[in-house]
Amino acid sequence: MSATARRDAWWRPRAWSVRMRSVVAVCLAISPLLVAASVAAVLIQQHDLTRSVALIGEEQARSVARDLERDGAGVQRVEGSLGGEETLIQVVGPDGVLDASPQLRVPEPLAPPPPQGGVGRRVVGNLVPQESDRHLVVTVEVAGSRNYVAVARSLETVDEATASTTRLLGVGVPLLVAVLAGTSWLLVGRALAPVERIRRTADEITIAGSGRRVPAVPTHDEVGRLSQTLNEMLERLDVSARAQRQFVADASHELRSPVATLRALMEVSATVPLDQAELRRDVLAETARLERLVVGLLVLARRDAAGPLRPVRDDPVDLADLVAREVARPRRLPVQAGGTDDQVLVRGDPDALGTVVSNLLDNAERHATSTVTAALSLAQDAAVPEHWRGPAPRTPREDRTAGRSAWWAVLTVTDDGAGVPEHERERIFERFVRLDEARTRDAGGAGLGLAISRAIAVDHAGWLACEVGPGGAVFVLVLPTSSSGPVAWTG
Repeated sequence: MSATARRDAWWRPRAWSVRMRSVVAVCLAISPLLVAASVAAVLIQQHDLTRSVALIGEEQARSVARDLERDGAGVQRVEGSLGGEETLIQVVGPDGVLDASPQLRVPEPLAPPPPQGGVGRRVVGNLVPQESDRHLVVTVEVAGSRNYVAVARSLETVDEATASTTRLLGVGVPLLVAVLAGTSWLLVGRALAPVERIRRTADEITIAGSGRRVPAVPTHDEVGRLSQTLNEMLERLDVSARAQRQFVADASHELRSPVATLRALMEVSATVPLDQAELRRDVLAETARLERLVVGLLVLARRDAAGPLRPVRDDPVDLADLVAREVARPRRLPVQAGGTDDQVLVRGDPDALGTVVSNLLDNAERHATSTVTAALSLAQDAAVPEHWRGPAPRTPREDRTAGRSAWWAVLTVTDDGAGVPEHERERIFERFVRLDEARTRDAGGAGLGLAISRAIAVDHAGWLACEVGPGGAVFVLVLPTSSSGPVAWTG
């Protein structure tokens, strides 16, 4: 931005800082109030002082009127002692001025007659030559005659006091506004200092996973909650960054093995004659394994990018038929089916649910000694443990249990293998986790099947858990059944 543009932008309130806008707002809010209060104070002071002068003048006028009444209706010479420096007296009759203080050079009456039985007041100027003082004229009737007394009191002290107060307020109000502006600048600056420290620290955090946090503000106001929220966000970003780095490292490690195997097969076949049928079989096996790994990584990457989602499809799926088809597939060990043979309807993506069932049966077959069992049943809400229901939906749109029946579909897959230690029953659902690191890789396990299966279960408002079994491992898949279509309960 050029210097001219910066200079022009300075005059725009949008270009001001929060501190500057706050100070300007305080000044604009308090200045009219102070000016109004100052004007009111000057007017009240002037009114009170003028009223005091009027009361003194009225008392003097009544005193002169009483003297005239006592001495008779004749004309009485007004002595200067009745006036003084600040007071001018005039006695007025029906034909004009009867007598007046020596300082008065005005031939006509100072004020008209007072109202019947009342007191008249009038402000006049230039009564005394070479003086510009204003005077308050008070008129009082002389009892028993048609004459009246007019007493003029100088308002010089009132005007001087009013002028002094105005000058004092003219200096004091701007000074008070300046003090308020400075105080506001300091207080707002202190209040925003933690925000600036948070901003500088956040600006210095260049990568997620660095472990740095913004300074915590030990208050319970908006700034304190802001620092807490930012630190929680940074913690989530760090966890996500660590998981991403671990995911990339694990994926690189897993992808290296089949690629290295394929390269070794090609290099060996180029130097040593090999059985072509056996070579093709090995290459196809490693290619299939590489494909499964890439597909699993793609599924997890898409889910990580978007979070828990609704399934791509929302079709009615007969879970009993899906399980029957997977059980009928040729396997190393036959799968014993149990539970209900009736229709069990759930809603979701049939391909994704088929992947879950296939992964569970493949995993059980891989670790079983001689027996794999798959049993499908229905359970009521009260019979399903709370920790099997999966995380609560964050929004009503994600609530796939709304409008469903009060039944859950429960698929239990059991094997008679070595089982899963209790402390590992949650860790096995993490990515690239194998409990038997020494097992051969030609079994096809990459440590992604269970992670993908649980993710699909959560996306369908269900859960996948590993529970205690009589012999080997027991995996339990729970899904909410559809509210439409027949359902069956078998014990």
